[in-house]
Amino acid sequence: MAEVSAPLPLIDWLRHQRRMNELQLELMAERFDLDGALRAEQLELAWWAVTRIVAASARFYLYSRGINCSDGLDWTGNTRRLLDTLATIDPELAEELWQFLLRPVPLTMDGVRREVAVGIRIASDRFLTKQVDRDATVQQWADGVRLLREVAQGLKIAGADKWYLSADDSAAGLSWYDEVMAQLTARS
Repeated sequence: MAEVSAPLPLIDWLRHQRRMNELQLELMAERFDLDGALRAEQLELAWWAVTRIVAASARFYLYSRGINCSDGLDWTGNTRRLLDTLATIDPELAEELWQFLLRPVPLTMDGVRREVAVGIRIASDRFLTKQVDRDATVQQWADGVRLLREVAQGLKIAGADKWYLSADDSAAGLSWYDEVMAQLTARS
């Protein structure tokens, strides 16, 4: 059964969408870090990136349900608040996240790859994060920005739509979103 929530006032909806987009951007950045660390066989960086992906997925999960779980520069404090907040709505899921975060850094690349698979599965299956690969993270982020900008432009509160375009003339007539999607298609 789908959850029905009360409608948000427009300014609250814009703030909510912006925060969702910030979390999508965080997931996108961490996914790029993870993929780079795996290619470079940097065990600790890969492990750090996957733990950040799982934690960001948990914050996204909470925030998409209207529960704010603020974060800042203090990873330990943020994680404690995240676990406490998650435990109020789903103690079992909070315990699963806690157990994942307590795991030691694997000592081999094969071990890291196995643990990364576990972390990505938790992010996608338990926290329902759609960003399971780099292209999906980029598209999810771009879709969120596009929605937010279209609403903001309709309300006449957004700036020009000329950001994120390349300097070459081939981009004439493209929106920033079209260019992002063209880059994704070119990589495939």
